Amino acid sequence: MIPAENANTLSQWFYTNAPAAWISALVAVLTCVILLLSRKKPQRLVIQENRNVSLIRTWPSLREKMKITFNDSLIEALSFINIEVFNKGSEVITNATFNIIFPEGCKVLETSVVADELNVQHALENNKVTITLPYINPVREHQHRVRLLILTDGTTDPIKVTGSGSGWSLLHQPLPTNKSLKLRLKITMAIVSLFLPLSYYYLKFIEKNYGISETEISIRALLASLPILLILIVFGLWLSKYFNRQMRGRSLTGQLRNQ
Repeated sequence: MIPAENANTLSQWFYTNAPAAWISALVAVLTCVILLLSRKKPQRLVIQENRNVSLIRTWPSLREKMKITFNDSLIEALSFINIEVFNKGSEVITNATFNIIFPEGCKVLETSVVADELNVQHALENNKVTITLPYINPVREHQHRVRLLILTDGTTDPIKVTGSGSGWSLLHQPLPTNKSLKLRLKITMAIVSLFLPLSYYYLKFIEKNYGISETEISIRALLASLPILLILIVFGLWLSKYFNRQMRGRSLTGQLRNQ
């Protein structure tokens, strides 16, 4: 229940220009969000690296004493790479062929595909894998993803992706480097360090100029807190994008190991 004092303040506030200004700003923001989400996106086939892991990690002195073979052939540096392929656009992409190319000296040993009964063609040639998709639906509407596991012998970094077709292009998303991860951590810490004191001073400013206390429960208090809520939502989406990618990479590894 809203106290009588707050109710009187609220009724007076509704007779000012503030409600119209806040509501107009809210409608403008929602309109921009709807337009951005509903706009037609270019046909973009995304090749996203999720994991790149060495299967032979041990002490150098012990590694020299080990011999590992694959199909009776001696190998030196066994690794697997998890890759997701999805259509970021708004329409179906058909007959898409692209190449995943590893550095010279790296040999592709095996490729496995998880594609929900989609007849994906793949061919191996030394340090290159060629993938052909008969079609792939937009990921936003259909959650359609093709998952790849590539087993290699040799250095896998950097990975190069090539290919294009009529009306579509490729977008390669490599794994973040240690430098980019450190930068992300610094940005996160900076945002948190700035957000807390700025939120405090913003609430004090609202209370001093508009009489909206931190404990008030009303429509105008909700509208006044929208900037803080929007910042929290954007920050949460920014973090969840990174963690979702990490979780998909681990989930993909589990699916392929169970095959």
